[in-house]
Amino acid sequence: MTSSEGKKLRVLSITEGKNPTFYIRHVEPLLYLEQQGKIAVEFRIDKEVKLEDLIKADILVFNRVREDLSRTFFYYAKIHNKKTIFDIDDYVLELPPYSTDFISANQMQNVHYFLINADIVTNSTEHLRSMFSSLRQDIEIVPNSINFAKYSAKSKSLADLKKLDAFNIVVSISDNFALEKRSLDNFLGAIDAILDKYPHVQLFNFSNSAPKLRNVDRVKKISLNVLDYASHKLFLRDFPFHLALNPLEIANNNEGIGRFINSKSEIKYIEYAAAKVLGVYSDCPVYNQAVHHNKNGLLVDNSKEGWITTMSKVIEDFDGHWPLVEEAYSDAQAKYDVAVPAAKIYQLFTREPSEVKLGASGQESIRRRITALETENMMMESIIGTSFVARASKRLSKMASRNRLLRFFARRLIR
Repeated sequence: MTSSEGKKLRVLSITEGKNPTFYIRHVEPLLYLEQQGKIAVEFRIDKEVKLEDLIKADILVFNRVREDLSRTFFYYAKIHNKKTIFDIDDYVLELPPYSTDFISANQMQNVHYFLINADIVTNSTEHLRSMFSSLRQDIEIVPNSINFAKYSAKSKSLADLKKLDAFNIVVSISDNFALEKRSLDNFLGAIDAILDKYPHVQLFNFSNSAPKLRNVDRVKKISLNVLDYASHKLFLRDFPFHLALNPLEIANNNEGIGRFINSKSEIKYIEYAAAKVLGVYSDCPVYNQAVHHNKNGLLVDNSKEGWITTMSKVIEDFDGHWPLVEEAYSDAQAKYDVAVPAAKIYQLFTREPSEVKLGASGQESIRRRITALETENMMMESIIGTSFVARASKRLSKMASRNRLLRFFARRLIR
């Protein structure tokens, strides 16, 4: 859809960190829509956003929103009636105890704020949507995808890989690894055993830190700080990887760590399937719903013996496992191409505004906020008089225009 003047929708994607595209799930759908002539998109990290970027944009898409700067941009968007979309792809409200990631109380408050106040909230799975339902009931599912026309390794063949002297394995091992200590020790022990047993194996690690391996000198680190989204996918497509290891803690219920783990998605399966890299995955709900053992990938029980046995079989008989690579490629092409989520995102961009549907926790959060505002209102009146408070409250009313409960109380403040 274009504007009434025939112009493309202008989209500004904002995230935190060092790279404006690496952590953004909607990168490819947005670029796909731009290629089709439906939108014009810019990607920025929060610290590089300029006023002219905000002025030009019709729609602001937020990803990581922990810092106050993102919230400032959100305020600007609401005051100027720009549509806001917040994509959240992890259950960040409850990080697992082993995680080195940390969210302060203020950062958590910002995440809550975006969940409650964004015009549209999106995530990738039904399970993750259910986890946030107490805060927000109208979250839209936009499935993960990959642009096969750009990133699929359609010309990669078994014959080419067999010419190599090295057997190349790729993995992501970092301090913020998605395994508890016992499972992590099993996995790292298995890798050391494989590197001891097979001198021609070369391990590549997508991480900013070195894994705690005895054979760490056999590991080539690929820093995530130097890769944007496209570079990462092109590297997977073009480098001759044989095998990809995808460990994840196995949690068969939603208690404790399961709330975080089971909210993850099958994105790694999609990426490796498109790149024609044989994937070995932990046998957990995140992966075993997409991966069928010995059909389009391999599943492991997270024991040290399980990882060693599976990797050994693949290394010693890669030819026999190649049909799994071809099946995964066909499966991913049929189910995960970028056109479907791109169409969904465009529909969200162009649909008419609707009332935000909050869950019970979201409504309670609004009530607490209103109570705090009323208290501040009385304090301000006693200090500086009513005229300034009235002007500030009118601004609040504009910002609250998309939430009926907050709008009602905002009007009370300016009576």
